[in-house]
Amino acid sequence: MYDEKKFKKYLREIEDKFIEKRGTPFILSSEDVQIILFWFKREIPLKIIKKGIEEVFEKLKEKNPEKKVNTIKYCTQKIEELFKEEKMRVGRSWHSEGIQIDITSSLDKNIEVLKEFFKEKEEFKKQEKNFIKKIEELKKLDNLDEIEDNLKKIEEKIIENYYNKIEKDEKEKLKKKIEENLSEEVKALPTIAKNSLIKMVIFENIKKEKNIPTLSLLL
Repeated sequence: MYDEKKFKKYLREIEDKFIEKRGTPFILSSEDVQIILFWFKREIPLKIIKKGIEEVFEKLKEKNPEKKVNTIKYCTQKIEELFKEEKMRVGRSWHSEGIQIDITSSLDKNIEVLKEFFKEKEEFKKQEKNFIKKIEELKKLDNLDEIEDNLKKIEEKIIENYYNKIEKDEKEKLKKKIEENLSEEVKALPTIAKNSLIKMVIFENIKKEKNIPTLSLLL
């Protein structure tokens, strides 16, 4: 979920690293900010992004040292590759770090938590069945990190259901109130990126207000 201070630090460190490797001044475009926001929402570690930027520029230095990179999008493929490798490594490391996970048992706990949450929420009965079915399907997977990612998506979908029930006028009031409390630096971000961040704040507030459970293999 969105944390303004963390995002500002995340954005700044990536921008500084890109400028350092580029060797000349650079201003992030709207698309660049959107890409970084996408990484932030997926919790891609800064070390992965910085490593990806370094590797891209080192390879470019060998092949075409005169070429100037004008968008951080140029580094996206390498960063995604490194992140995929990291996820696989982390998924394999759960047991080596002493964490014993019985996937079936853990997912059954998540199902029970959801059933308890939806017990008196008749308006979401159809969604409840769909969410439970999706969790049951996760039992076919064996990568723990992949399962965690899917549980997080289910949790976010539950939050989104509540968000979609908010009237349009009320959403606008919430957005305006949140924007008023943002720092000037964040207010200055491209509109698409800023609105996406505001929505993340609303989602976080909904989760707290509705006591939506956190889904995880570590329940």
